[in-house]
Amino acid sequence: MPNLPADYDLATYQLQRIPFSISQLGASQTAIALKMNANAATSGALNVLGLPMPFAGSIVAVSISMTANKTAGVLSITPTINTTAITNPSALTAAVVANTTKTMYAVADAYSGASARFKAGDIIGCKLTSDGSYAPTTNDVYVEVWVMLENVVF
Repeated sequence: MPNLPADYDLATYQLQRIPFSISQLGASQTAIALKMNANAATSGALNVLGLPMPFAGSIVAVSISMTANKTAGVLSITPTINTTAITNPSALTAAVVANTTKTMYAVADAYSGASARFKAGDIIGCKLTSDGSYAPTTNDVYVEVWVMLENVVF
């Protein structure tokens, strides 16, 4: 028997994070799918691009961390549902990383847009776009897409 909280409402809504990353991000990348684990080693990389959700819910936030400050160009990161970039809520669609930013986050209300909602079985992923003047091109990027799972019942 699982050790569940006594408050049923707390047990049915769960905030979870899904990690994505890319090693040595280059310029001129267009909507590339980030991997759940990036590895620049010669032994290869884990090419898993998304995670199926066991429960329905909403994408509610994105956290971004890089190894160095962005110094030039445009870098945007967009969560995806079944490989399609979300189009709403605006706070999470193409979260644009500002120059001199090494870390940032964007947050939205769990119920503010139908396209940020997903069903059980949908695959959550993340896409990244950089323009031709993006710098530094040796940046490693780590992203966490935060989801609020609903009706989590065992």
